[in-house]
Amino acid sequence: MGIETYLYEYDERPGEYVAGKLQAAIRRSDAMIVLLTKKSRISAYVHQEIGYAQGQGKTIIPLVQPGVPKKTLAMLEGREYIPFDLDDPDSAITSLTNSLHKRKRAKENDDLLVVLVGLGVILLITYAMSQEA
Repeated sequence: MGIETYLYEYDERPGEYVAGKLQAAIRRSDAMIVLLTKKSRISAYVHQEIGYAQGQGKTIIPLVQPGVPKKTLAMLEGREYIPFDLDDPDSAITSLTNSLHKRKRAKENDDLLVVLVGLGVILLITYAMSQEA
């Protein structure tokens, strides 16, 4: 899909702080996907990572296991999420993939627009300079 993922477990750098690696990865990212299960919903680390991502202005896409009480979503309460059944993940994966594709296309369109506006400005400056000569 042309989308990079980050899991700190696969980024071994003995002696470095895990929190620092996670914060750097979140800062470099366009979005954060968080899986909230009945077990992970009570993890202080998961909620700290969510809070850090929100503080960095990142898009957060929650995948939530059915049965996770809404009140334990904490900072994600009220945010749209994708239901994620651990026994049958196919529909959640399809929804997530579609969402990521849409976001990627939108970002590419935004990047293209910036380039086109930049080229337009350059052309206007060039034209104005040629008229002065």
